[in-house]
Amino acid sequence: MSGIEPAPAAVERADIDRPADKRLSLRDYLLLFLTVILTLAFIGCVSEFGARLIWPQQDVDQCETWVGENVTVAPNCRATVKAAEGQWVEYHYNECASRSAASCGPKPANALRFVTIGTSISRGYWVAYSDSFSGRLEQSLGRSCKRPVEIHNLSYSAYQNRTWETAAQQTDRAMQLDPDGVILVVSSFDMLQWTPPSSSGGATAPAASSTVAADFVSILGQLRGSAGDSRAMTMAMHFAFEDPDRYLRFFIQHGDSADYLRPGMSPAWHARLEMVDAAVGKIAAATKAAHVPFFLLLAPLRPGILLAHSRAEFPDLDPNAFPNALAEIARRHGAVFVDPTHLQSTAPNWNELYMVADGHPNARGHQLIAKALQDALLENVGALRTCAASPAAGVTRSASLQPAQP
Repeated sequence: MSGIEPAPAAVERADIDRPADKRLSLRDYLLLFLTVILTLAFIGCVSEFGARLIWPQQDVDQCETWVGENVTVAPNCRATVKAAEGQWVEYHYNECASRSAASCGPKPANALRFVTIGTSISRGYWVAYSDSFSGRLEQSLGRSCKRPVEIHNLSYSAYQNRTWETAAQQTDRAMQLDPDGVILVVSSFDMLQWTPPSSSGGATAPAASSTVAADFVSILGQLRGSAGDSRAMTMAMHFAFEDPDRYLRFFIQHGDSADYLRPGMSPAWHARLEMVDAAVGKIAAATKAAHVPFFLLLAPLRPGILLAHSRAEFPDLDPNAFPNALAEIARRHGAVFVDPTHLQSTAPNWNELYMVADGHPNARGHQLIAKALQDALLENVGALRTCAASPAAGVTRSASLQPAQP
């Protein structure tokens, strides 16, 4: 019986009952991998195309010419630019290649002339000149004083100069304009462009965050840093960071970038403040010799404004740490310290003063910077003391220009 072949029906049943080999071949795995990659690439391309269509951007100033790491601006030039989050605006440079409405020639007999030195915020990045604090002051002070008021802007962006100290080396050029006041503008972002040298002569590495939460917003931040000019990522950051609490919790995780909010500050920030002290001392000596008032203007950034509303949640942070340090430097050199932080943090629209992903103040932010500076100019420039206070630069005059208290 053992030699008898099974019936055909039994053979077919055995083939049906035998489990099929479900393993994919190497070719199948490769095709699956390529399908996933192509699908993600397609979604990414569609998202990027849609973001660029909805939020166009022109971040190249056609008036600038780069040679290596050096940049020059063409005199009497106009350029149209746009931040992804902002509006189309025109930059206009005068015959001295400054973003100023007035000529840099001899000062008219009846005019008052002020000079600002700083970086991108004082240059008025991404806002129309009439919306920048310089343009607002020219208009409001000119109307209230009934005489021409010129603001000559000797500012450059921080990335052009690598360090804020380079922008602050405009003292001689400023004094040649025969100013009635000199305004040095500083922000915490300016300081970050300079990494203090270590005791061994090398660069001090910024402190890394010890507790970086692996949440969606943190991932967005890391991706944006590596994605470069991704418009889709900019949009994602914008909508994610519109929530002030979410943005602040993300920002304070970034070691050196946020250390200016920590009382006592780090050695790196103390070194940066020493750089500010040296620059302020140089300008103060020149303005004192010429009997010209000198103003040190803080351009606040969004984290400090948001922190003023969340002190109870962040007891280890102090929005006044950096402003107080600058105020002490100004006092030591006889400069007038101007801090718009209180005006901005108490404004009804305090969460709408900055471009969320980009970080620069928008027109509303510049309005309150102009207001704080106008108050200081009216109180400390003799030729302005007879001028009536004008509401055009912002809200009603503030009672104090000191940093907001805890």
